Order: sequence, then C-alpha cells, then structure tokens
Amino acid sequence: MLLERLHIERKYWPSLLECTTEDGLIAVLSTLPERQAQRLLDAVCGQPLDPLLDQSTFLLEEGVTLAALLAGRGCQQLDLDPRQCDVLDQIRSRRGPFIVSGGPGTGKIVVALYAVGALLERLRADGIRDPRLLYVTFTRTLAAAAEHILRWVLESRDRFAVRVVTLDQEVQRLWSDDSAQLIQEQAKRALFRQARSETFSRPLSPTADQDRRLAASLRGVSDGYLIDEIEEVIVGRGLRAVDEYLETDRTGRCVPLNENQRRAVWRIYEHFSGLLLQDGAALAGQRRQHALDLLRADPGAERYDAVVADEVQDFDLVGVRLLAELCRDQRFLVLAGDTGQSLYQRTFRWKLLEQEFRHGVHLKLATGHRCPPEIVGAARVYRDYMPGSAADGDPVEAHRKRAGKARPLLALVEGWDAELPLGDDPPTRVQAWSFPLVEALREQRGFLKVPAGRCAVLAPTNRYAADMSTALHLHGEPNELVVHGRAVTNANSVKVLTWHNAKGLEFDLVIVFLPDWQPPPVGWSQVSSEEARESAESWSRVAYVAMSRAARSLAVARPAAGASPLLDGFADELWEYRPWSAGAAAPDEGGLPF
Repeated sequence: MLLERLHIERKYWPSLLECTTEDGLIAVLSTLPERQAQRLLDAVCGQPLDPLLDQSTFLLEEGVTLAALLAGRGCQQLDLDPRQCDVLDQIRSRRGPFIVSGGPGTGKIVVALYAVGALLERLRADGIRDPRLLYVTFTRTLAAAAEHILRWVLESRDRFAVRVVTLDQEVQRLWSDDSAQLIQEQAKRALFRQARSETFSRPLSPTADQDRRLAASLRGVSDGYLIDEIEEVIVGRGLRAVDEYLETDRTGRCVPLNENQRRAVWRIYEHFSGLLLQDGAALAGQRRQHALDLLRADPGAERYDAVVADEVQDFDLVGVRLLAELCRDQRFLVLAGDTGQSLYQRTFRWKLLEQEFRHGVHLKLATGHRCPPEIVGAARVYRDYMPGSAADGDPVEAHRKRAGKARPLLALVEGWDAELPLGDDPPTRVQAWSFPLVEALREQRGFLKVPAGRCAVLAPTNRYAADMSTALHLHGEPNELVVHGRAVTNANSVKVLTWHNAKGLEFDLVIVFLPDWQPPPVGWSQVSSEEARESAESWSRVAYVAMSRAARSLAVARPAAGASPLLDGFADELWEYRPWSAGAAAPDEGGLPF
C-alpha cells in the first residue's frame, strides 16, 4: 500500500483515504509532519515537488492551442516576476537609454530578449511601419542562444525585423579598411616587445636623459599588463591625447601609475600604433573606434531603429558608444549587464555608463531565478574573498527558488595528480582528480534525475577542459568539448567548457574543476604584488561566474592543498566538505571512498 511504503503514520490514513478533492488533500496535509507531507506530495505529483515548484512557468497567448504551438504557430511568454514586468513597462513607456543591471540569474538576458518585442511594438506605435532592431551580445555562443529564444517569443513578422550578432561581427560589417587586419595574440605580443624596446632607445635623442627615466619608471611592469592597459584604458576608452590619459580614472587596475609612468605608457602606445600601421594590422578596440568614427562622419549611414545589448559589462566604452551611434534614437537603446560578472574589462563600472548617458534610466533586478540561495551565497562569499573582485555589481536580494536544499559540494582531493588504475582489460591509468569528479557527476545526476545534456563540467583553460573531456571518456561518460565560438548542442552528453565560455549559459548540474593553477602572472618571478593581485581578483570573478551557472546543484573538485590564490575563499559553513585520498584503495564499481 502506498501510504505504508511512504511511511505515513497510520493515524493519518483514514482522513487521507477519505480525500476526494485537491482542497481536501491540502487540508489533511497541513496536519501531517512536514517530512511525511513532502513524501506524499512527491508521490502524488509523480516527481519531487521542490524541482517542480522551482521550474519556470510559461504563458500562451490568448486563443493559441497547444497543437498550434507545437506546429510552430503562436508564441509562448515566460511568466515574469513583478520587477521584471516593471522594468519592461518602463522600457515601453519612458525615454531611454536604459541600463538594466542585476546579479547572476536575475533575468537580465530574459528582460533584454523581451525588450525586443516591446521596442518593436513601441516603434510601430510611433509610426515606423518596418522597424529594424539590432540585438548584440558578446560571444557567438550567446548570439546563437538568443536567436533561438527569439524565435519562440516573437511574432513571425518581428523575427525578420531583428539582427542578432556579436559586437565584433557588427564591427566587421562596418569595417572599411581591408588593409588593416585584426592582429593575433602571439603577433601582438611580439610587436609590443619591439615597441617597448625601441621607444626609449632612439639614437642621438635630444631628450636621452628623459627617455632613460621614462623607461626606468616601468621597470617591473610586465608586457602583458601594459598591453591590457593600452587596450582597456587608452584604446577602450577612446583616449586621443596624453592629457586625457593623465586624468583618467583607472579604478580596477591594481598597479598605480604615476604621471611619469603614464607618460611612458603613452609613448610606447604611440610607437606600438605606428608599428601596427606599418604591418597593416589593428587591435580589436582600434577597429571599433574606426567604425565609430566612420558612423559619426556620415549621418546618412545605415542605422537601426532600436538597439538591445546584453553582457554589456564586457564591452569597452568605445564599443558602447558604437552601439549608441548605431541606434537612430537613444530612447530605444537598452544595455543590460552585471559589472560583478565582468570577465574581460577590469575597469568597467556603471559610473562610466551613467556619465556617458546622463539622461539614462538605470533599472535594477534583484530576484534570483537560476540558483538556489545556498549556491548564490557560497559563490558570492568566494568572489568577495578577493578584494576588488566584486566590482560594483548588484547583489541578489531575493530568490524565487526556496532555501533549505543541500549545500554545494566541495570535493577535497589528496594526491591530486597521482595516477590510479581504471579497469583491468586493458588496464588504464588516469589521474586521481578524475575519480571524485566523475563520482560527483554520477551521484548528483542520479539524485536530480537529469539527462547528461543538462550537466556541465567547467575548467579554467582550454588545456584543462581538453584533459577533463579525455578523462570523462575514459570513465565511460559521453561528453562534448564546447570550444570558443561553437554553439552548445542538444546532444545528450555532458558539456565540457571553459569558465569563460560558460558565461550566459546555465545547467542543472555544474561541476567546477579547480586545479592548483597559478593564473599568469601570479606565479612569475619579478612581477609586482599589485599585478599578481589584479590577476587573482580577475580570475576569482571568472570562477564565481562559473559557479553561478548552476541551476540546481553545484560541485567543486579541487586539491586538498595548494598554492593557487583561487583555492581560497571557501567558507566552511556554506559548503559540504568531502575528502578523497588517492592513497585509499582503488575505487571499484561500488563507488568512491568519499
């Protein structure tokens, strides 16, 4: 009998057996002990009730049948929370530009996608019969996902009014100089080294003493740090003169540069730009600036009636200005993002956009929809452990998903790189870290009852991601390695991505692979502590973004001890700790010695 199998106390059986309506069952359930009531509800619903209640709900347009929806006619709308509805109402009724911000999982991308239909509706009401809208995001993976979602939420006529691209794809369309190609990373570093060595060593220089002083002022600052300074601060902000650079707020960069040092950086930048020009090459930011200059010089150039951009925290300021210039009327410009999740722009702050768009409307989202509160709290404490890593991102203040679920798992592996046997016909040896990683994957998949395609394993670099993919295959776990620019498929296999490539995505189960890895230049010799700290802050934010991709369950696999600064910040009370030792007996089919 069901009630007996569910261990429901017999004294409740008569009243339960007399129930004939939902209201009657709810009334009786209120008298049961909580755990017994939960088991009974799970059985009645056919699945655990918590995940069912946590699922998003969708609304169909009035008059649309399910058969019509399955046939591709009509569209469905996500049931938005009150704040999301309020933000969309303001986009429909107020003058922009609009800045939409919020923490992980608060629905920034959802609002950006729904703003597309709202803006098109508003443009038509203003008398524009065939409006054109540009939807811009940061990566091709996100662009492909956005395009797929827009097919569902837009009417058919609106789908043809929208162009979905990355920022650099739009720049390429506008780019007019075929002679200047985008320089690749290796060539860029080689050319910069040449510029740095030549800038202050001019034969018969009339200011030789000053040249030597300027060169000496940058001693101890790495080439990589100076390249980032040029790309993010000088080129990314669109600075045209050294005086502008001297006055620029560099918040987010940890190496303080005094006036002499900034003058030295500017001199190197000028020579570096000259070498790029000679080689027929350009930085990505220079291409964006060139496209912006072309648009500003040609009022009759093609523009869009509205522009919507998500992940704007990873665009430089020149890129944002380009988006504004592409928008025919800034009342119809929407910029969505979270500076707390900035992966590529260390100096991006909302203050910059608010100064750029002084009449802009800043709208904030604060209710988390993706992660359970336990994951949000543990990930945020990890991020904030490193000073400066939080930037000025908006916190998640409330949660749609209820608290009280399991804490995220932290697997602490002794003998991380030891080799252990896997199977015996033929014998294979794999590294110790793969065992707890696979065990956590299988355990949580079984508990959540989710297909492999809704699970992801995330690593800091492409090399580690490839190693993980190979290890999963050796353990018999089908998986696909999703490299940069490739869309995530619907195949029922575990997705393996880098932390960066997972940005903007979500999975039911996420396992973050955290080796004892020193993000450059942390482990280099003769690098200032400020430069190393900035790198650690930046990478801890990337790890935080990876953790916040988890919609139901999060696990982190890491060495029990190590020197990497990324291994710190795990608050004991917020994680379920599980030690695993490579010195234990070799794991068998029965499970791992957690």
